[in-house]
Amino acid sequence: EANLGSVNRKLYGNIHNDGHVVIASINDPTRTFNIEAGPLFETATAPRDPAFWRWHKFIEELFEAFRSDQTPYTAAELRLPGVNVIGVSVETTQLVPGSALRTPWGTFYTYMEEKAYKLLNTDKSFDENKNEPPFVIRKNQNEHAAFKIDIEVENEKPSTALIAFRVFMARKDTAPLDERRNMFIELDKFVAEIKPGKHLLSRADHQSSVVKAKQQTVEDILQEEQEANNHDHKC
Repeated sequence: EANLGSVNRKLYGNIHNDGHVVIASINDPTRTFNIEAGPLFETATAPRDPAFWRWHKFIEELFEAFRSDQTPYTAAELRLPGVNVIGVSVETTQLVPGSALRTPWGTFYTYMEEKAYKLLNTDKSFDENKNEPPFVIRKNQNEHAAFKIDIEVENEKPSTALIAFRVFMARKDTAPLDERRNMFIELDKFVAEIKPGKHLLSRADHQSSVVKAKQQTVEDILQEEQEANNHDHKC
């Protein structure tokens, strides 16, 4: 779809976002009855609609049809002479929740965990009555045990190389790569300067530019403000 950098936004269109709006508004497309749009209308709620997954699969298939019609890169275009990845490994860095064990080397561990979210400023009297507790919403959410990825890389060049790394989780079987490629899950992407010689790069899950990081809450902000104020008073 088009974006701010597109050279021809009219040509590329906006089918992905327009699809979200059309599906979300299907009950009242002209707003005749003032029916609220469905969950697909908002980014925060879209994944709760089963249509979200079917729509995104359709978008992926459109792109795949376009990609398969392009001239593929050659091995020479993808190769980086003098720089070699020797090995990649993954390891959990915490115990499995509710267990005294770690997951086996080379595996990820995911689980469902109940999360509690406090909704502040939901009542006009909240600011006047500090003792009144905020509303709390509880929901089950997919979580993962902390992990790190180690990448052993060698730079045979005499100078430092600036390398872009992309890490994927993929099925390990004998099926053709083209059948498995669309099921790869990206875990991280980053740029690093690699000096001559062998090096071990370690990336924790919280350093990933892809894995969702812990979001700061209103309470976190208020706590930081309180700590800053206490520090100022001590000076």
